[in-house]
Amino acid sequence: MRVLRTGLILLIVLGVLAVVADRLAVRWAEGEVASRTQGAMELEREPEVSIEGFPFLTQVAGRELERVRLSLDAHRIQLDDQEVTARDLSLDLRNVVLEDGYRSAVARDAEGSVVLGYEDLSELATQDVLGLSDQLALEVSYGGEDAEDHQVAVQLLILGQEVVPPVLARMSFEGDLLSLRLDDIPSLPLPGLEDRLRDAVHRERTLHGLPSGVTLEGLVATERGVELTFSGTDLPLGGNGLG
Repeated sequence: MRVLRTGLILLIVLGVLAVVADRLAVRWAEGEVASRTQGAMELEREPEVSIEGFPFLTQVAGRELERVRLSLDAHRIQLDDQEVTARDLSLDLRNVVLEDGYRSAVARDAEGSVVLGYEDLSELATQDVLGLSDQLALEVSYGGEDAEDHQVAVQLLILGQEVVPPVLARMSFEGDLLSLRLDDIPSLPLPGLEDRLRDAVHRERTLHGLPSGVTLEGLVATERGVELTFSGTDLPLGGNGLG
């Protein structure tokens, strides 16, 4: 009986040690992935990394990680030559294959999102109308629950004052081009300003700075900003692998 109890205790101890070793290995691997994906995916700094699935060492032995999550609370991107700070960048990598003797890795599938804040969008929109008058400004905000997914509210300010009710504008994309289009413009106190305002606002900006290898797939206006979603396949995660 004593031998059986001793053997059982030994098995428990070995099991605990195996779990501890597995968790230590995954923490080390997360740091390696963070370092190498920063350069490979052209990120501003090292992301937070979470390697999911248990046990980790079994996944490594099989040369494929089930799921790896990357996140950054702030990431700089560009719209044309204007730099903005996007928020809450997240990237979900699935089926990460370890190749070349663990010296490289490729994510077979990836999807993620990032948020453009309304303050930055307001600044960009205001720059578009400064050519009409330096007394004009545009304030972009959430369109409300009744607005469509791609619609935001745009308020025209003259000398910092709201002179007309806000109108809905539609954000859209094609490839890496983002555009803002006013659905309607109320009557303004200056003759002909409506058409000139519409022409100034209706423009496309080229988006730069998403993680390397992904393609813009959608956008939706939310209370915290305009969320861009993207995806990609066969994304290289940098050389030297996990070894």
